[in-house]
Amino acid sequence: MNRYKKILKMTIPTIIEMSSTNLMGVVNLIIIGHLGYEAIAAVGITNVVILNLFALFSGIGFAVNFLVSQSYGARDLKKCVTYTYTGIYSVIALVPFFLLFALFVPSWFFGIMGVSKSIALIGVGYLGLRIISFTLNMFRVVLNGFFRGIGNTKTPMYFSILGNTLNVILALLLVNGFLFFPKLGVLGAGWAFIVSEIVQVTGLLVCYFRENNVFPTRKLISFKEGEFKLVNIEGLKIGLEELGMSGAMLVFTIFISRVGDIELAATEIVLNVISLAYLPGIGFGITATILLGQQLGKRKPLIAKEIGFDVMKVGLYFIVPFTIIYFFGAEYVAKLFTTEEVVLSLTAEVLRFASLFVIFDGLQLILAGALRGIGDNSYTMKVALLLGWFMFIPISFIFTFVWKLGVYGPWIGFYIYILGLFVAFGYRYLKLDWSSVEMKDVAASEECV
Repeated sequence: MNRYKKILKMTIPTIIEMSSTNLMGVVNLIIIGHLGYEAIAAVGITNVVILNLFALFSGIGFAVNFLVSQSYGARDLKKCVTYTYTGIYSVIALVPFFLLFALFVPSWFFGIMGVSKSIALIGVGYLGLRIISFTLNMFRVVLNGFFRGIGNTKTPMYFSILGNTLNVILALLLVNGFLFFPKLGVLGAGWAFIVSEIVQVTGLLVCYFRENNVFPTRKLISFKEGEFKLVNIEGLKIGLEELGMSGAMLVFTIFISRVGDIELAATEIVLNVISLAYLPGIGFGITATILLGQQLGKRKPLIAKEIGFDVMKVGLYFIVPFTIIYFFGAEYVAKLFTTEEVVLSLTAEVLRFASLFVIFDGLQLILAGALRGIGDNSYTMKVALLLGWFMFIPISFIFTFVWKLGVYGPWIGFYIYILGLFVAFGYRYLKLDWSSVEMKDVAASEECV
């Protein structure tokens, strides 16, 4: 029972943090929704781009998370700080790339998406602003990785709530031009993201330096090649794992955009809604990463395995209710986002159809987090890439354009993909020789990706 309490104590703040972020996205979509389905579609496409950037590059922060958790379990506090500074240096090195991306990629990207000119006109400027806010977000992910690694999930929660509340308020003011603020439309939501990230990163840095009484956070760590390789190689593995799904989701969105604007708007609403159902899976997955990593640092891999099963048991109590709500309340949920009858009807149908895979998706997220905690990132990367690009995309293409199933074609492919991830990760977890599992160290940086 004490172990279950510890799991909940660590996970609840993470779920609240993630909930505030997703709720902010949902509220922003509601704020933008009255601008029309073109604005909804433009924001939805931008969200997919940011999801893919986050997937590829946020691996740096997640690598910091599991490396810090293992070092903290081994009571090597200096190493915790070393990995955190290494993650910060890695993000700094990427800043020029992100800025060039923000300047030159948005117009090209909306061109190849094949959407209408009205959607592209709205989306180009918004995507540029979101890429700038994403750059700031990468620093936040690294700092969150440190706090979570040491078991402090509350600090990221507090600043997430603060930043996301500020984001919604600014979006409301800037999109609609309330009070003395200019009416910027969709671009107003983009500027709200930037201000929110600045506030959050600043607050996290202040708290990070205040940890100096336990960790040497105020002592600037010099560049160390071994740690840099380890963080970035493991980060790349995690990033490619995430890209296996998010990249496939980008193609998923392209397929639906070819079906029609109405179908695209309905799908983007559904994706935002079911993102709330990901939260327990993500939250308990992060907890699994932390707890398994710490036990590995203590050289107790068999206890780590037991904790992983406990995390999955508790997680199910949080995951199952979403399936019930989405299936039976689809129409009520759809009405929150649109009043256009054709969009509303299709949104409710797709949401009810999509609700049924939530359980398997939550469990595969927890299993992935558990495997990440022990540093088994090569396996999860290979599985996600293979299933995403050689199963999800081909099946979705066939169902959509060959068998002419329309908007449901990509969703059927999504079902099959999620089930494949669950089976592959579950098999690995059960068949792994846990007695031989060891924590990662600098020597691991010599492994091939």
